[in-house]
Amino acid sequence: MDRPGRKTAATSLECPGLREARQVVVVPQVPAMARIAVDHRRDGIRCNAICPGWIMTEMSREQLFLSLPGEDMMRRHIAMLALGALLLAAHNQDTGGESGMSLTLTSPAFPHNGEIPRRFTCEGEDVSPPLASSGAPDGTGSLALIVDDPDAPDPNAPQMTWVHWVLYNLLSSARELAEAVASEELPVGAEDGQNDWKNPGYGGPCPAIGRHRYFHKLYALDLVLPDLGAPTKSALESAMEGHVLAQAELVGTYEKKGH
Repeated sequence: MDRPGRKTAATSLECPGLREARQVVVVPQVPAMARIAVDHRRDGIRCNAICPGWIMTEMSREQLFLSLPGEDMMRRHIAMLALGALLLAAHNQDTGGESGMSLTLTSPAFPHNGEIPRRFTCEGEDVSPPLASSGAPDGTGSLALIVDDPDAPDPNAPQMTWVHWVLYNLLSSARELAEAVASEELPVGAEDGQNDWKNPGYGGPCPAIGRHRYFHKLYALDLVLPDLGAPTKSALESAMEGHVLAQAELVGTYEKKGH
């Protein structure tokens, strides 16, 4: 049995008669000694749990069978909290809702940590890459995007972070940004901010020395921001403070040809 407060690797619990793979769920609100193994099946949910003083034998969506040897109300509350979290997790998985997913940001133009194609840089057409998002959490009011390069001017001796794109008030339903999107072609409600060339919209990679990393950071916010004009990165970050529900990151790299 784990000691309270001590972090240990979660392990699955053997459920007699069940051969399907089990998923371990650790509920943050429950003390570290609570470990719950869940088996998702078409006929409901079966689970066992180990907590001091009580034994959970089996549960379905409709019924809970719980043995509490003592009269300790705290243990009863802990048990109910754990079971509620399990039912919520199962509901999210069964309904396929995005509340059970993580916010993600991808591009069909390059993989995470892959090289950004020349077309999207100052050596090419200098247009924005296509981007796609998924998994915005429940309660998301809008999305914001910041693209920056922390390796300027030289990745071996970085001195500043150069901002390439600032975008805000994307609706959570707008899951894609088209390639080469212009300010007037942005999804309804979305607004461009100001990059470090003092221009609105996108400015592509143009590293002076070496291979730089370009961080595409997507934020899910719990509100639609007021009109900020053409905010800088720092102004947008100030407006977002305290409203970020989730964040996703896509990193691309680029080095000028001939360097």
